[in-house]
Amino acid sequence: DKKWSFSDGSLDVHHMLGCAMPFASDILESSSHCRTFKKSYPSVAEFVEWLVISNQSYLELVPKNLNVDFLQTTNQFLFVADSPAKQAEFDALVAQNGGKTRYLFHGSRQENWHSIIRSGLKNMSGTKYQLVGAAYGAGIYLSNSLQTSFRYCFQFDDRCISMNCQNKNCCMSSVTNGGMTLLAVVEVVDIPEAFRHDAGTIVVVKEEKWCSIRMLVAYPGSRHTSPAVDLNNMSAANRKKIHDVIHMFKTADIEERIKHA
Repeated sequence: DKKWSFSDGSLDVHHMLGCAMPFASDILESSSHCRTFKKSYPSVAEFVEWLVISNQSYLELVPKNLNVDFLQTTNQFLFVADSPAKQAEFDALVAQNGGKTRYLFHGSRQENWHSIIRSGLKNMSGTKYQLVGAAYGAGIYLSNSLQTSFRYCFQFDDRCISMNCQNKNCCMSSVTNGGMTLLAVVEVVDIPEAFRHDAGTIVVVKEEKWCSIRMLVAYPGSRHTSPAVDLNNMSAANRKKIHDVIHMFKTADIEERIKHA
């Protein structure tokens, strides 16, 4: 079992797992596959177990009939990371401010998504975890413009799938063919008090309590060729579609959701 090393600075956990991991369906199919995996790669197996057991967030592929066409990608995922207490706080802020919210994009480097998916968005300005500048002050940086948010991303390229990956039929190969850029669609309470900066295409939210990730979206191809999507120009019908996706998690019949799994 090789030691895990990030001495090259790549932080490419996905690549390392790709070399060692058997197909998840194979592990589920037979307990012997799981035992072999644990014996051959004990530290990787321990790491994967920790990833699964400790993760409290929820991710589900959006059924095609609920896709928000305005986002110009079919790689759309319902996302829930907030704790019940955090969600209740956000809902209360929305209610206290007349139900006014807006949707914005958040782009981030690929190594940040592990933390974002598990813990939601955090204000890292002024901490050792801040990776880019804070030209418009401390806070969480969002944008109504997909092209602006793309600039904050390092794309997942096709090299993230190892040539020696055991999973020859891995679905990620098709998704990341030619590169993939991952972003979040964030709901924000739409009142001046929530924003440190709101001009042009840059929006800076002061505190985490004012925002909540609602969806993750993935765009294939180079991050330099992003679609021209501006959430400020989204119609009421498309806002309703995002609302429907958000509430699919809470209201859909389990059999209906299994059909789309």
